[in-house]
Amino acid sequence: MECKTEIPVARVYHSASVCTSGSANGMVVVFGGRSNDSNALNDTWGLRRHRDGRWDWVKAPYKGDRENPIGRY
Repeated sequence: MECKTEIPVARVYHSASVCTSGSANGMVVVFGGRSNDSNALNDTWGLRRHRDGRWDWVKAPYKGDRENPIGRY
């Protein structure tokens, strides 16, 4: 049985950074951008590499009752 995982939509004009400390050390974090249909995105994703060499995407949770950031690119 194949496991389906959620992945981010293709995007341009996003922001990205590599975490250098804590439990997310080495994870590439991607925020916002613009989708193929020109919609501003307001989601945050982490791309992480496992010790066995696999890569996977993780959608970042938002804590508390804070709203998601405004979509931007």
